[in-house]
Amino acid sequence: MKKFGIAVAVLVLAVAGAMIAWNIAYPSGTWRYKMTVTVETPEGLKSGSAVREVHAYIQPAMLGADKKLFIDVEGEAVVVDLGKRGNLFALLKGAGRYGEDYAGYIAYLAFPQYSQKISSPGMVRLFPSLKDQRSVLPLDLYPLMVTFKDTKDPKTIEPVMDIKMQDDTNIPESERKAVVNADNFSKLFGSGVKLKEIVVETTKEPVTVKVETSLPWLVEHQNKTLSGERYNYLGSESPLANSLYTGHFISKR
Repeated sequence: MKKFGIAVAVLVLAVAGAMIAWNIAYPSGTWRYKMTVTVETPEGLKSGSAVREVHAYIQPAMLGADKKLFIDVEGEAVVVDLGKRGNLFALLKGAGRYGEDYAGYIAYLAFPQYSQKISSPGMVRLFPSLKDQRSVLPLDLYPLMVTFKDTKDPKTIEPVMDIKMQDDTNIPESERKAVVNADNFSKLFGSGVKLKEIVVETTKEPVTVKVETSLPWLVEHQNKTLSGERYNYLGSESPLANSLYTGHFISKR
């Protein structure tokens, strides 16, 4: 009986040691950031914010790679209420260099003083402990920004700012800069309306839940695009609406 107890203790210590070793090699971490979009209008500055929670973890990767960073995000698009001019929505999707995974990776990319100097496991360990960090986003880290001619009709979605990456093949892809292909702020919201800045900062505030109030039809589009079609396809009568889903406006873990 005594030998059995010793064996169990050894097994427990071995499992505990293995778990500690795993957590060191493959860490996980959770933290929150706030994105604030500020717009200049003839009536003064207007801003809106959204708080998102990031859960990042390192897992073994396949095909010879050692480790891979995975990121889950809980949160929503930023809504800027411009009064009678309408609403601006800064989505969970990126407009420049980063697309579908934008909402998670912007949590790191916004702070290059850290993310460019340490490994992915190091970032997962460090970022949950960061405090009072604030960054004004450069153009290539902007989210996709849209509005609706009629907030009751998702097909009336309009791009507010069209951002493209340089397509000069003589420049390495990682060094290409973002350029504004079209700025529609004044066209869609009126003369004198323009983007001032987009800021990302660390926070302990609770995750916000506002966007569904502005766009109650989001629930109806869980399994289809904003155009009502199930899949993206070339030739859609509403190409922007056909490219977007509920998940670009709100993400739940």
